[in-house]
Amino acid sequence: MYDDRHGGTGELDHLDDPVLPPLTDELLAAYLATEVVDADGVVWSGQDALRALAECWVITAENPFSRRRTDEANRAANALLVRTIEAAGFATTLLVGRAADDSWSERCVAVSGPSLEQICSWGREHGQHAVFRLTGSEHEVVSCWTRSRLTARERVLS
Repeated sequence: MYDDRHGGTGELDHLDDPVLPPLTDELLAAYLATEVVDADGVVWSGQDALRALAECWVITAENPFSRRRTDEANRAANALLVRTIEAAGFATTLLVGRAADDSWSERCVAVSGPSLEQICSWGREHGQHAVFRLTGSEHEVVSCWTRSRLTARERVLS
Protein backbone atom coordinates (compact mmCIF):
# COMPACT_ATOMS: atom_id res chain seq x y z
CA MET A 1 0.00 0.00 0.00
CA TYR A 2 1.27 3.50 -0.71
CA ASP A 3 2.18 5.07 2.59
CA ASP A 4 2.90 8.76 2.96
CA ARG A 5 3.84 8.60 6.64
CA HIS A 6 7.46 9.32 5.78
CA GLY A 7 7.09 13.08 5.86
CA GLY A 8 5.69 13.37 2.35
CA THR A 9 8.82 11.98 0.73
CA GLY A 10 6.85 9.49 -1.34
CA GLU A 11 8.67 6.42 0.00
CA LEU A 12 6.94 3.15 -0.74
CA ASP A 13 6.42 0.56 1.97
CA HIS A 14 5.03 -2.05 -0.39
CA LEU A 15 2.74 -2.21 -3.37
CA ASP A 16 1.10 -5.62 -3.03
CA ASP A 17 -2.43 -4.29 -2.64
CA PRO A 18 -2.14 -0.59 -3.38
CA VAL A 19 -4.51 2.13 -2.44
CA LEU A 20 -3.66 4.30 -5.39
CA PRO A 21 -3.41 8.05 -5.13
CA PRO A 22 -5.75 9.42 -7.78
CA LEU A 23 -4.59 9.99 -11.32
CA THR A 24 -6.14 13.42 -11.73
CA ASP A 25 -7.01 15.07 -15.03
CA GLU A 26 -4.13 17.50 -14.38
CA LEU A 27 -1.61 14.68 -13.92
CA LEU A 28 -2.85 12.85 -16.98
CA ALA A 29 -2.54 16.05 -19.02
CA ALA A 30 1.01 16.52 -17.71
CA TYR A 31 1.96 12.94 -18.65
CA LEU A 32 0.53 13.46 -22.11
CA ALA A 33 2.45 16.72 -22.58
CA THR A 34 5.78 15.28 -21.38
CA GLU A 35 8.75 15.85 -23.66
CA VAL A 36 11.24 12.97 -23.74
CA VAL A 37 14.89 13.85 -24.43
CA ASP A 38 18.10 11.79 -24.46
CA ALA A 39 21.50 12.68 -22.98
CA ASP A 40 22.58 14.29 -26.28
CA GLY A 41 19.54 16.58 -26.30
CA VAL A 42 17.78 14.64 -29.05
CA VAL A 43 14.02 14.93 -28.58
CA TRP A 44 12.31 11.51 -28.73
CA SER A 45 8.81 12.87 -28.11
CA GLY A 46 7.66 16.46 -28.21
CA GLN A 47 8.49 19.64 -30.08
CA ASP A 48 10.67 18.91 -33.13
CA ALA A 49 11.12 15.26 -32.13
CA LEU A 50 13.28 12.84 -34.05
CA ARG A 51 11.16 11.65 -36.97
CA ALA A 52 12.30 8.01 -37.14
CA LEU A 53 12.02 6.05 -33.92
CA ALA A 54 11.73 2.35 -33.21
CA GLU A 55 8.88 1.50 -30.85
CA CYS A 56 9.91 1.59 -27.20
CA TRP A 57 8.62 1.97 -23.67
CA VAL A 58 9.64 4.83 -21.39
CA ILE A 59 9.64 4.15 -17.65
CA THR A 60 10.91 5.79 -14.48
CA ALA A 61 11.14 4.91 -10.81
CA GLU A 62 11.29 8.54 -9.69
CA ASN A 63 8.66 10.36 -7.65
CA PRO A 64 6.13 7.55 -7.10
CA PHE A 65 2.60 8.62 -8.00
CA SER A 66 4.07 12.03 -8.97
CA ARG A 67 4.91 12.91 -5.39
CA ARG A 68 8.34 14.51 -5.11
CA ARG A 69 11.02 12.75 -3.11
CA THR A 70 14.72 13.35 -2.61
CA ASP A 71 17.15 13.22 -5.50
CA GLU A 72 19.09 10.55 -3.62
CA ALA A 73 16.00 8.33 -3.28
CA ASN A 74 15.11 8.90 -6.95
CA ARG A 75 18.61 8.01 -8.16
CA ALA A 76 18.65 4.82 -6.06
CA ALA A 77 15.20 3.77 -7.29
CA ASN A 78 16.12 4.39 -10.94
CA ALA A 79 19.39 2.48 -10.53
CA LEU A 80 17.41 -0.48 -9.15
CA LEU A 81 14.94 -0.26 -12.04
CA VAL A 82 17.76 -0.24 -14.61
CA ARG A 83 19.45 -3.24 -12.95
CA THR A 84 16.13 -5.11 -12.97
CA ILE A 85 15.46 -4.37 -16.63
CA GLU A 86 19.00 -5.25 -17.70
CA ALA A 87 18.97 -8.45 -15.59
CA ALA A 88 15.87 -9.47 -17.60
CA GLY A 89 17.97 -9.17 -20.77
CA PHE A 90 16.88 -5.78 -22.08
CA ALA A 91 19.10 -2.81 -22.95
CA THR A 92 18.21 0.64 -21.60
CA THR A 93 18.79 4.16 -22.88
CA LEU A 94 18.91 6.99 -20.36
CA LEU A 95 16.38 9.75 -20.99
CA VAL A 96 14.75 12.68 -19.24
CA GLY A 97 11.01 13.28 -19.25
CA ARG A 98 10.21 16.95 -18.69
CA ALA A 99 7.49 19.55 -18.78
CA ALA A 100 7.81 21.98 -21.69
CA ASP A 101 8.16 24.84 -19.19
CA ASP A 102 10.86 22.93 -17.21
CA SER A 103 8.69 22.94 -14.07
CA TRP A 104 9.14 19.17 -13.68
CA SER A 105 11.64 16.62 -14.91
CA GLU A 106 12.47 13.02 -14.15
CA ARG A 107 15.23 10.70 -15.24
CA CYS A 108 13.78 7.72 -17.08
CA VAL A 109 14.86 4.99 -19.48
CA ALA A 110 13.76 3.68 -22.83
CA VAL A 111 13.53 -0.06 -23.29
CA SER A 112 12.49 -2.10 -26.31
CA GLY A 113 11.13 -5.62 -26.22
CA PRO A 114 9.40 -6.26 -22.91
CA SER A 115 5.74 -7.22 -22.96
CA LEU A 116 2.99 -4.90 -21.83
CA GLU A 117 2.58 -7.01 -18.68
CA GLN A 118 6.31 -6.85 -17.87
CA ILE A 119 6.68 -3.09 -18.34
CA CYS A 120 3.52 -2.44 -16.31
CA SER A 121 4.75 -4.79 -13.58
CA TRP A 122 7.97 -2.81 -13.28
CA GLY A 123 5.95 0.41 -13.18
CA ARG A 124 3.70 -0.93 -10.41
CA GLU A 125 6.74 -2.12 -8.43
CA HIS A 126 8.03 1.45 -8.49
CA GLY A 127 4.75 3.19 -7.74
CA GLN A 128 4.08 4.64 -11.16
CA HIS A 129 0.64 5.55 -12.44
CA ALA A 130 1.70 5.04 -16.04
CA VAL A 131 4.44 4.39 -18.58
CA PHE A 132 4.81 5.79 -22.07
CA ARG A 133 4.79 3.79 -25.27
CA LEU A 134 6.50 5.66 -28.08
CA THR A 135 5.82 4.53 -31.61
CA GLY A 136 6.80 6.07 -34.92
CA SER A 137 3.73 8.28 -34.72
CA GLU A 138 2.33 8.27 -31.16
CA HIS A 139 3.16 9.09 -27.57
CA GLU A 140 0.80 6.86 -25.57
CA VAL A 141 0.17 7.01 -21.84
CA VAL A 142 -0.50 3.47 -20.58
CA SER A 143 -1.79 2.65 -17.08
CA CYS A 144 0.55 0.40 -15.07
CA TRP A 145 -2.47 -0.81 -13.09
CA THR A 146 -5.07 -1.59 -15.76
CA ARG A 147 -2.60 -2.01 -18.65
CA SER A 148 -4.91 0.12 -20.77
CA ARG A 149 -4.15 3.08 -22.98
CA LEU A 150 -5.26 6.18 -21.10
CA THR A 151 -4.60 8.78 -23.79
CA ALA A 152 -2.29 9.54 -26.70
CA ARG A 153 -1.00 12.34 -28.88
CA GLU A 154 1.22 12.68 -31.92
CA ARG A 155 4.80 11.93 -30.92
CA VAL A 156 6.35 14.50 -33.24
CA LEU A 157 5.08 17.98 -32.47
CA SER A 158 5.96 20.94 -34.69
